[in-house]
Amino acid sequence: MSKPILKQCIYVFFLIPYIHLILLIDFHLHSLFGFIVSLLLAGGIGFYARRNRHMKGLLIGNLFNIGMSYLLTFLKKDLFFLRHLTYPYFVVTALIFLFIIAQLTGSFWGSFFQKK
Repeated sequence: MSKPILKQCIYVFFLIPYIHLILLIDFHLHSLFGFIVSLLLAGGIGFYARRNRHMKGLLIGNLFNIGMSYLLTFLKKDLFFLRHLTYPYFVVTALIFLFIIAQLTGSFWGSFFQKK
């Protein structure tokens, strides 16, 4: 695999609607393991994007992922009502903010190790 393609493979993470995936893992396994691993992965992606100056790709990927998460929430509302007593869009919005904060923290630390 060529090096430029390999560098862009990290953004495959954005093709997965991770907010919806985390809620499914929480619903079926009743554990926080998937949630914590996904937060660490989101922080690592923010670090990588800032270090290699791919913040535009990070922004586009986040917008795509947010849209997919809201779309899946709209289509599968009944899944959320089984586990969470709050409004499903509130849960998704809170998780989106957590993931964005993790990415911002990763990009903050990535700015110290930015390639010249």
